[in-house]
Amino acid sequence: MAPGVQGCGGHSAAFRPAVAEARARGIVKGYPDGSFRPAAAISRAEAAVIFAAVLNDLGIAVEAGPALPYSDIASIPSWAAGAVAETTAAGLFRGRPDGSFAPDDPVTANEMAVLLERLLAVCKDAWEK
Repeated sequence: MAPGVQGCGGHSAAFRPAVAEARARGIVKGYPDGSFRPAAAISRAEAAVIFAAVLNDLGIAVEAGPALPYSDIASIPSWAAGAVAETTAAGLFRGRPDGSFAPDDPVTANEMAVLLERLLAVCKDAWEK
């Protein structure tokens, strides 16, 4: 097992080096018990933290706005609030139709595809400046 990566279980050993690299770069940290849960759904709050770390790792600075535009700000965990603000300012995340962020909702495959497309656009814009 790659150093510092617990919980990959029966998942392909081919993923372990990538997980270890992402962990070493601060992109993923795993859970407080040290586990990494590759088969678990990730919440929108967790995804925001990961995407903010990716932007940081790539050297793309994003200034968060003065206030989040979401109707459920109080339900955004403190450990994710800064990342939600940064990824919202970057244009990665947008609110639900009801105006909420829905931090505990799992990110669907379709949402992940959209988030990755938006991330690529942010990277392209940053690198073309």
